[in-house]
This record gives sequence, structure tokens and C-alpha cells, in this order.
Amino acid sequence: MIKKTSINILVDLGFLGADKKHENVILPYKTSKYKKTSSLQKQINKGISSLRIKVEHAFSGVKRLKILSQKIYLRSPNIYDLLIKVV
Repeated sequence: MIKKTSINILVDLGFLGADKKHENVILPYKTSKYKKTSSLQKQINKGISSLRIKVEHAFSGVKRLKILSQKIYLRSPNIYDLLIKVV
């Protein structure tokens, strides 16, 4: 069953098959020794990776601070949201 959403999801080749469950998943083109990618496919792959790198850098910043891996005793859930925004 395909799930419909209103947003597009950019993924890497680690998520092969995700496009079968979700219609808005955008996968890069895969090369093989039998079938090479065209210049248009290479440009599309470059565009996908340039958008995804911003997200990957944000993930690395969160991991670098290690603030989310420690137990934090906060009373308000709004503070957790603020903490994520700061990180």
C-alpha cells in the first residue's frame, strides 16, 4: 500500500525500496557496471546530494554536542523543543 503525503522526502541509496511504500520519496539514480548514468541523471543526483548535505551537517552538529545523548531532567516539554532548536 502506497502512503500519500504532501511533502517530498530526499533519501540516499541506503533507503532503496522506500519509494515502493511512499510515493513522494526521491531516490538518486544508481549506477552499475552494465548501465551507466546519463549526464541528466548525474545532475539530478548532484542536486539531491546538495540538499541532503545540509541535513547531514545538522545531524553531525547535534551528535558533536552530545547533549541529546545524556539524560536531562526538564519538567516542560516546550523546553525540549527549544533545546533541539538551540542544538
